[in-house]
Amino acid sequence: MLRCLVLDRAFQPVTAIDWRRAVVLDVTDRVRVLEYYDDVVHTAHATFPIPAVLLTPQWLRRHPTRIPLTRGNLLMRDDHRCQYCGQQAPLRQLTVDHVMPRSRGGTTAWSNVVVACGPCNRRKGNRTPGEAGMPLPRAPAVPRALPMGRHGLWMAEPPELWQPYLA
Repeated sequence: MLRCLVLDRAFQPVTAIDWRRAVVLDVTDRVRVLEYYDDVVHTAHATFPIPAVLLTPQWLRRHPTRIPLTRGNLLMRDDHRCQYCGQQAPLRQLTVDHVMPRSRGGTTAWSNVVVACGPCNRRKGNRTPGEAGMPLPRAPAVPRALPMGRHGLWMAEPPELWQPYLA
């Protein structure tokens, strides 16, 4: 599933679009293509390279977006690591832990949830990290941004061709 990074006139990442839409924008000369993938698409009469990075000719206003609290976004914020022991674990072994347990009035909000491995989550139990003697390396907070693709497209690992434009 190839995606194409879209930059505005100031070379700021705006979004990522499907490769089919990117080919149409390229063929109709509505954008300037900065990078192409090695892949091509064939039609009955022509062959077209697939754009990887597009530059739009206009300024695009990015509206501040609220990043939804999902398990995937939480895993990205916490770098797929248990926030108590610091170990990376397979996804199925990672859990969502409420810093202030829900049974004690804690809410499911960015500032109250962290990623924890199963053993640490069980060890902490129905206590706060301070009561359990398991301090957090940093306080949980609402992320301002997640790794790009995250301007409307959440991807764990953006393509290498995008890296110079995301820095």
